[in-house]
Amino acid sequence: MKFVGGLLIVALSLQSQTSDPYATAALIGVLPELKKLSVETDRWQRLALHQQITEQVMADSLQVDAVIAQIDNEIARHQQRVSARDHLQEPGQEAF
Repeated sequence: MKFVGGLLIVALSLQSQTSDPYATAALIGVLPELKKLSVETDRWQRLALHQQITEQVMADSLQVDAVIAQIDNEIARHQQRVSARDHLQEPGQEAF
């Protein structure tokens, strides 16, 4: 998976609006497997391709969840700092 900052999250959220499975597959790096799946006739090969795609989607999903949790944590820490600063600030004083 290619991940550059929050771009993956933005790309996935935009992609979910278009519902193009091939574009989504390309985004998460499973397009070759998806194309093989559409032409593969051997039952066990299809099962193996399904498994590879599922594992990659799950791994990417977990990574996105981790990034979202990290962003939420940073937001909470910032809000705590602002709250503490406002609490310590005496009335009539300017902010830091």
